Amino acid sequence: MQGAEFKDLEPGHPRYGRIAGVLAARVTPGSAAARSGLEQGDIVTAVNRTAVASLAELQAALRAAGNNTVALNVARGEARIYIVLR
Repeated sequence: MQGAEFKDLEPGHPRYGRIAGVLAARVTPGSAAARSGLEQGDIVTAVNRTAVASLAELQAALRAAGNNTVALNVARGEARIYIVLR
């Protein structure tokens, strides 16, 4: 995903063990990911309604989507949001 770097949730992260997902470790300002609303610290829990619990699963789901629109389910703090990347 252009403009975002992800990593697995690791022990020591406040949400580790409480949520399954992948951490948006960095989002470049002005990038496609940032313009779509993704923020550093967001936790992606699903891609196109398919749950992702690891970086490998996220990468596979994004590859499967190709250049099509991607819908992300995201946990931000205690909120759950839906982000569409075109």
